[in-house]
Order: sequence, then C-alpha cells, then structure tokens
Amino acid sequence: MAKEQYRANSGGIIYIDTQNNPKVGAKLKKDGTATLFLEYNRGCVEVVSKTGKAYVKADRERVSYKGRYIFFPAKTKEQEAHNDNTIRAFKKLALDQADVIATNEDGIKVSARKERVDFLQYYQEYIDSYTKKDKRNVELSLSRFKDFLQDTPRYTQFAKGIKPQQITPDLVRAFADYVSSRSKTAEGAASIFRRFRKVVKYAINHDIFMKDPCIDRDGRTICIKSDSDFLRKDVLSAEEVKILSNCHYTFESDDIRRAFLLSCLTGMAFVDVKALTWGQIDLSNGLLTYKRAKTGVGVKIPLSDTIKSLLGDVEAQHRESDKVYNLKTYESCLKALHRWVEKAGIGGVKRDEEGNIIKDEKGLPIYWGKHISWHCARHSFGTILTTNGTNPFVTKELMGHSDISMTQKYVRAVDDAKQKAISSLPQIEL
Repeated sequence: MAKEQYRANSGGIIYIDTQNNPKVGAKLKKDGTATLFLEYNRGCVEVVSKTGKAYVKADRERVSYKGRYIFFPAKTKEQEAHNDNTIRAFKKLALDQADVIATNEDGIKVSARKERVDFLQYYQEYIDSYTKKDKRNVELSLSRFKDFLQDTPRYTQFAKGIKPQQITPDLVRAFADYVSSRSKTAEGAASIFRRFRKVVKYAINHDIFMKDPCIDRDGRTICIKSDSDFLRKDVLSAEEVKILSNCHYTFESDDIRRAFLLSCLTGMAFVDVKALTWGQIDLSNGLLTYKRAKTGVGVKIPLSDTIKSLLGDVEAQHRESDKVYNLKTYESCLKALHRWVEKAGIGGVKRDEEGNIIKDEKGLPIYWGKHISWHCARHSFGTILTTNGTNPFVTKELMGHSDISMTQKYVRAVDDAKQKAISSLPQIEL
C-alpha cells in the first residue's frame, strides 16, 4: 500500500473504503503496521449529557481484527503485495458482513446490533411507556399477536419470543387474517391491526427493522380494510334512552346512570365525561364546554333542563376543579352499564340454564338484543340528531367532528334504516 493512496488522520485512523456499510479502515501501531477493522453505521441514537440535555449522535460500532494487518507505509514490494492481498480479502469480508446486516433469508432488513431483540418484549416495553388515550387498544393488539403465534401451527415456535427478522410479510398477512377471523367487525379488526403497525413503524424508526415487514414483496401495504363511513355499533333509539332512564336495579350507581345518560344527550365519550369538571359548566350562558380528548376539537353544548338535571345539584357551591361525576375505571363502569341495559330488556349476553355465557365458534359471547358499550351513547346521540332531521353541519359541531365526512356515517345509518323500513312493507300486486 503506497503512502500516497491513503492518509492517516490525527487519531491514527486510515479509512480504506468508506462507500459501504461497514466501512473498511485500519488503526496505526507503533511498529509500522495497522490493524484492520470494520466500522458499522447503526444510524443515530438519542443520548443524554451529564447536564441532562438530550441530543442525537451517530451510532457506530468498530470491530477490530487483530490477525489482519497492513504495513503503513509499505516499504518493499513484498509489503505492497501483502497489503494488496490483505485489503482485497478484507473488502470481501466487509461485503459479506454487509449482506448479513442488510437482509435475512426472507429479504427483511434488520439491524445487526439488535437482531437478537425479542419483539414481544420490545412490544411490551413500548406499551409500558405509552401514554396516549388508546393504550388499552395497543395492549389488545399485543394480546392478539401473542394469541396468533400460539394458535397458528406454522408460528407456534415463536410463541415465547420472536426476533425482528422472523417477522416476514407472510407472517404479517397471516396475522391480519387471524385478527379478521377473531373480530366481530372489520372495523374492530382494522383497529387492532393499525396498533400493530404503529408499533412496527416505531421499531423501524428505532432501527429494529430497516424495512417495513407490513409491505409485501410486490410493494403492497398489508392492511385490513373497513368501511369507515358505515356505523357498525348498536345504537339506542330515543325511546330506549327513556326506557333506561326509568329503569333501576339493585346496587346501581347514580353517577354511572347520570353520566351515561349525559353521553346519550351530548355525544361525550367516556374519557370526556369522566374528566368533566364544574369549571366547564357555564350556567350564566347556558353552555357545557369541553375539548375532545381524542382529537382536541372544542365543543359547546347548550344546557337544556334535562342536561342540567343529569349534572346533579348545579346550584350548590362547587370548585372549578371538582369532578361532576365520580367514575372509577372504564371496565367497572362498563360492567355496571351491561347490568343496567340487560335489566331494561334492551340486550345482554346469552346464557345457558346454569348461567354460563354462551359463546360462538370464535370464543366470543353471543348477545341477544343490542350489545351496548359506553361509546354507543355517542353514536346514539349522532343517530338521534340525524333521525330528527338535524342539519349535518350542526351535528358535526355538536359532536366535535373535525371533518363533515365523519358525520356522514350517521346520515348513511339513517338512510339504511329508512330503506329497511320500506322493504318491510307488504308487497302488493295490482
């Protein structure tokens, strides 16, 4: 290796090939030789300084090969020949290592540094640090993914742990089919799969994957399609809301009753009702004001006498920070709601003679009547407004939709109900 071909920097480092990943270089020694190394570029990593300031720096790893060396500078023809042969062989090693980093047998790029990561554990760690409102949905997506690995013979071997490079487009497509088969609606399946893709994208951004396994070999994105403009949840009619308001049962919760009925008459989601404070109630102007937790859109609801009665004692002295309702967890409130709806004769789970829940072939409970969750109250509000002929743009404002297209599903639901009603009329032949 001639001296003019390569230069050593102030740290005694010689870069021989910088075009590929890993780079080929050498570290000078005092005896006139230089030990060869491969330098892997892992992208960037966020670190925190001693002062607590976060910053991003290049993430590189250097692997030295003590048995591989060159002479620097080469002083004889023998040393030059040694250098040429050694560098040629070492560049081939670098190319082989690049292939190991770049792809596995299925063509999915994976970071060599993190190729031993257990994706199930990574998924759980992602959830543990997750702070957004849909955390429960992300948890469900992990649960479904674990069930899929356990229930699918081809992938059972990964039930206790799976590496990123083992998550292939074929596996992802099989998971999408599994989720669709386990979910009652395409909308529910799509919701679960979207959370799975969210975690995968996060992993891609953090160098766990270097290529999206949710994109097949033809470049098509694997997804579960659903008709977002179609209202799939059961809704309560105005008459059924009245039936609920008149129904009482043993050990009922007054807060849950009033909060759910408020949701039916305002379209507020559970998270918004649970967070409702007296500071959001403006009696002088007759308005209930809140910002939707899901979208951040501000909503103003005029206070009717019925809504005031559902708020409780509005004339009492309340601090602005005091909660209007004392609601515990969503699960406990939902359990109470199901008992209430069943007592009112609107719907519930089917049971056998011994009181055990009857399930379908997918292991899901079978319902009689309507299956009402808390979010059905919001949909009931939108449907009742539309049924009564409310202008869609007014419905949009009252529900806090960011786009009128979101309101159209209630119009479509009412149109479908009208079509069904007309179809039920007797056929007459003249």
